[in-house]
Amino acid sequence: MSEGKRHCLCCVDLRRGIIALLVLEFIVTVAAAVLLALGVAGIKVNAAANNGNVVDNGKVVAGKDDVTEVTTYALVGAAIYGAQAAWTLFGLITVLKRKVHGFSIFAKVTAVFTLLNIVSLALTPNGGSIAGALLSAYVSYVFLRYAKTMRIDEQHQKLGQSDV
Repeated sequence: MSEGKRHCLCCVDLRRGIIALLVLEFIVTVAAAVLLALGVAGIKVNAAANNGNVVDNGKVVAGKDDVTEVTTYALVGAAIYGAQAAWTLFGLITVLKRKVHGFSIFAKVTAVFTLLNIVSLALTPNGGSIAGALLSAYVSYVFLRYAKTMRIDEQHQKLGQSDV
């Protein structure tokens, strides 16, 4: 077996843990994108039926300008989650097919985005969750560690020394 730790969260095999994290992230990001898109559709249907306003229990809760702003934010959010789902799917495919270079790129880019999110959190009060940022940092660390493990395994295979 190659050098380095081979476990995620102390007890789960690193490869299986990575696959589980990526599948979970893919499901969550697709669900978020779909829910945001459905929310936009619901807002537009409600607004169309009420002269451009969103009405709840007979009261106007959002005017025409608010509807445009909210739907724009929701559509941008849906697009971001959709892109994140595609990126996560790329990472999942590289792990399943054992594409060392592809997963290494995935891990490094994900780490950069995580760092940017942490900086953004530090600069923006109430901009997000510290626990979420720490969890993202740990996941990025695990991705980077697995990318290193994949490179070591690939080198061992080239030398005919792998027992993976």
